[in-house]
Amino acid sequence: MADFLSPAWFAERNAALAGRGPTGVATALRVALVLTDAPSGGPGALTLVLEPAGGRLEPGDPGVCDVVVTLSVDDAAALVEGRVTSTAALRAGQLTVRGNAATLVPLTAWLAGEVA
Repeated sequence: MADFLSPAWFAERNAALAGRGPTGVATALRVALVLTDAPSGGPGALTLVLEPAGGRLEPGDPGVCDVVVTLSVDDAAALVEGRVTSTAALRAGQLTVRGNAATLVPLTAWLAGEVA
């Protein structure tokens, strides 16, 4: 597995997401993960774009998103690697959510299987 947030990591995740859209997504859904302590030279955010035909991860923040999640790099890595659930991280204050978080609830199981 490639290092978290490296170009190879994005390529691996996008290969897994291509052509495998989540059930119940009728239009594109954009979720930005803003990293509070992004490493120098690395992306300060990443964006998950979900469409009926599949999904993709992009480095950077596209500006307009349905949901914005703010968290540390370590917490983001734990979340995408499945070491912590989004519910547990939210309860522990490890992340904050801006926007309609309810749009993410049906996607939780799909994300756990596709992104990790």
